[in-house]
Amino acid sequence: MSSRRQVAGLVALVLALLVTGAVLWIGGAETEFGWFAYSPLDQQPSPGIFLISERRQAALVVSLVGLLLLSGVLGFVVGRRATHGSEA
Repeated sequence: MSSRRQVAGLVALVLALLVTGAVLWIGGAETEFGWFAYSPLDQQPSPGIFLISERRQAALVVSLVGLLLLSGVLGFVVGRRATHGSEA
């Protein structure tokens, strides 16, 4: 019974991390960077520069940790079921 509680606790932690990452990502203000060395002509497309703010970087890291924990929990649960299924 205690392993079920541990798995439930880890799942709750994963959900909390994913929700925190989503809130950080959505709540982050856009970063604007307006300086460049030259101005392209109007007909030319501007270079594709994509900047991510520190808040959104933190959101990505938190979400990545949550997804890694989720994969570990799922692997544990599937491995445990396979072990119990082979003993029966």
